Amino acid sequence: MLDALWEIHPRMSIDARRIHECHVYFKWMLEVYFLVDVDGYCTDAYCTDTSYYETTSSSLTPSASAIGWSANIRTGSSFGRKMMTGYLSAKGVKASEGRVGNVLRSIHQPYHIARQQGARNLNPIPYNAEYMGHKLHVDQNEKLVMFGVTHVMAIDGFSKKVVGHSTMPIKNNIVIYEEVYRPAVLSYGIWDQVRVDCGKEFYLALFIQEKLAEHRHNTQRQPYLQTPSTRNHVIERMWSEVNARVNYPLKTALVQLVDQEELDMEDNTSRYCVSNLTCQLARIGITNVVQAWNAHRIPGMINFILLAVLQA
Repeated sequence: MLDALWEIHPRMSIDARRIHECHVYFKWMLEVYFLVDVDGYCTDAYCTDTSYYETTSSSLTPSASAIGWSANIRTGSSFGRKMMTGYLSAKGVKASEGRVGNVLRSIHQPYHIARQQGARNLNPIPYNAEYMGHKLHVDQNEKLVMFGVTHVMAIDGFSKKVVGHSTMPIKNNIVIYEEVYRPAVLSYGIWDQVRVDCGKEFYLALFIQEKLAEHRHNTQRQPYLQTPSTRNHVIERMWSEVNARVNYPLKTALVQLVDQEELDMEDNTSRYCVSNLTCQLARIGITNVVQAWNAHRIPGMINFILLAVLQA
């Protein structure tokens, strides 16, 4: 088994010592840049079975397919070329969008086919925000509420940048204010208007927004607006991205454990443990999605300049 893992690719004209050094470097890259704790033998097998190395006379560097493979471990099948380019950019890896697309098409064909056949649930209602700071959309996601996980996210209506998010066991006014609304205001200033649904979980944030209304850029607008979720469509579009990349994979695994009677959600101790662990996993996933979303390319020159300003 070990001999097969250490077999040298025919196109590699390098000795075993340099092979081992590159395996160690590849494993370090996975753990540091992509937060993946992998077995060294897995990286050995991948490096020897694929053209991992771009060799020169003096050095070895990871190929595009190797970087794409390592990123694919973390993101799964749902990240296309734009989101993957943004994810790599957030991790400090600069790559062109076209090259990332070519790598994704070759790494895992079922993933590529699934992305091609995937449907986008986009709301066709026209929307307008005049500038960044005009509208702040805040909403909650309860796809995993049965397992004690709730997401809350805040998005600027003009730039579509995610300016705050939090994951908690149940909706909580204080947590939403302290971890979503307050950090967003401290970082970017007060929005002219905050748009939420009709739930009570945003009352504290709306109270503070109303108290600070005189410090807004445009004081003629209402400080906040409560509308049905169907009209808060800017952030509703974002939930489809989060569901595909975070909630649905976790929910599939948890439902399978419940069906196999490995989990008893009627037991309070089990419910607490499941909620605690799932919240931690969901925080990691949604953080990756937010980083990739905020760094992905926006079509159009004006939006490209806006993205560069936001990242500065």
